[in-house]
Amino acid sequence: VEKLLEGYLKEVGITEEKFQEAFSSPLAKTHTSQAILQTVLAAEDFRLFKKMMVQKNIEMQLQAIRIMKERNGVLPDCLTEGSDVFSEIEQEEMKILREVLR
Repeated sequence: VEKLLEGYLKEVGITEEKFQEAFSSPLAKTHTSQAILQTVLAAEDFRLFKKMMVQKNIEMQLQAIRIMKERNGVLPDCLTEGSDVFSEIEQEEMKILREVLR
C-alpha cells in the first residue's frame, strides 16, 4: 500500500512532505477527508482495517437485502425466520442485520 501511495503521489506531483502537511491540516478533519485518510491508515493498522471491512460487508449485505426485497417483494426465509444452519459468526451477523432492518 505504501508503494502504491508513493507511486500515486509521484504521479500527481505531490511530495511526501506536502502530503504530510495536508494530512495534518484543519481541512483533513472534515468527515470526507477522515474517511479517505482512515482508508490509508487502515493499511498500517489491522484492527482498523478489519473494522472497516466488517462495516463494508454489513453495508453490502444490507444493499443486497434491499434489492432482494424490491425485486421479490419479500425476503427469503433464511433472512426472516428460516431454519438454515449458520455458524456462530453468521448468526451474529444475522442478528445485526435483523436489528438494522427493524
